[in-house]
Amino acid sequence: MAQQRKGRRPAGRSHPKGSLTQRRRGFSLWVVLLFIAVACGAWWYFGMHDSNRAAEEKAKPLPQKPQVTQSTADYRPAIDNLATRLVAKLEAEGAKVEGETPVKKEVKWEETGGRIHWSARNLVVTPSRPLDLPKLIDALPDTAGKVTLSEAHEDTWHEDAVERYEVTLKDRPKQDEITMIIAHLYVYPVKATQAAGTEAPQATAPPETPKATPVAGKTAKLAILIDDAGTNLDAQAVYASIGRPFSLAIMPNMANTSAAAAQAAEQGFEIMLHLPMEPVSGSGMEAGTLLTTMSVTDIAGRTKAALAQVPGAVGVNNHQGSKFTADRGAMLPVLQILRDRGLFYVDSATSADSIGSSLAGEMGIATRRNELFIDNDSSVAAICERLRQAAAMAQLDGSALVIGHCRPNTAEAVRQMVPELEAQGIELVYVSQLVG
Repeated sequence: MAQQRKGRRPAGRSHPKGSLTQRRRGFSLWVVLLFIAVACGAWWYFGMHDSNRAAEEKAKPLPQKPQVTQSTADYRPAIDNLATRLVAKLEAEGAKVEGETPVKKEVKWEETGGRIHWSARNLVVTPSRPLDLPKLIDALPDTAGKVTLSEAHEDTWHEDAVERYEVTLKDRPKQDEITMIIAHLYVYPVKATQAAGTEAPQATAPPETPKATPVAGKTAKLAILIDDAGTNLDAQAVYASIGRPFSLAIMPNMANTSAAAAQAAEQGFEIMLHLPMEPVSGSGMEAGTLLTTMSVTDIAGRTKAALAQVPGAVGVNNHQGSKFTADRGAMLPVLQILRDRGLFYVDSATSADSIGSSLAGEMGIATRRNELFIDNDSSVAAICERLRQAAAMAQLDGSALVIGHCRPNTAEAVRQMVPELEAQGIELVYVSQLVG
């Protein structure tokens, strides 16, 4: 009986064939699903953790002050901070900013025998609307030193026309003044962004051309002074091909200075020296720039050395110079050399405070002041409109002196405008014909 009860199955329950196998398969499926769920949860947790940690690292404030010891000064973390802030400000203005890996720089610190470390980087800026770069730079903190912005320089980035600016940091660790270029900004014109499909910004009206009545009984004369020769021989050749009188101001200490001077003599240009002088910004200066802190002997020496590089020069005008041309003591030795050599002086008018032309007049030197830069906007259409404005100025006063640059777009605009200018009775002349 006991054996029979042992083998008896409870009523209402049965175990059909295959049920045990199904239960095992069901168990295995649940294990697999559980494993997948655990794996996904772990991936999410650690992925988010790493992401948050990366975000925390990015948000972690960088040092704002240089790390100065008894013998070394390390500006790299502070410069990284400034660069981060500058990029953020540019992006807040709707600009796209692409940065290259910073380059480490160092130099011997003569005062201590140690080293000064800093970094420099290229920042390529594609704006969606006009940028007020000086304002953005002024808004940067001065905890690492004084940050300044250079004047704009025409340049190219991967064969595209851009404006280049240098961002400079000045500081006085242990009262020893140092100057470091910490960034090169390559800024595309706004129109390049529009071509890429970005909504066009509000157009800025070009300078209004004054209504003019030609001076009775006189032909209106216009002298176009071409600055920065020695940097672009191809653009110089375009001016030469126009077959009109142009005055060419040649930069000293450039790779093509000698070639530009030699070709200018062959091509019929009036030759001038484009003499580099100190700007208020104190940055972006060319080799051999005249400084207000130099002695009279040094200023005279650099001026004579620059003139020697440009044989045949009949006059001089200043490159940059917003600080130097406002300093009477600095300008005197330059103008004394010009007077002794019978050369004229053109004040490029890079500063409203310049006394260059008035001082030259006091000294009996033939002189004139620039009345208009024709290519601050580098587009051909804008330069053409500026030339129309120059023509109107010449018609009102009988003559006008304006400055353009040895750049392809400026040369092309002048080439296009010559027939229109001459149809209005404008005679193109050398600068020497208008100084007095």
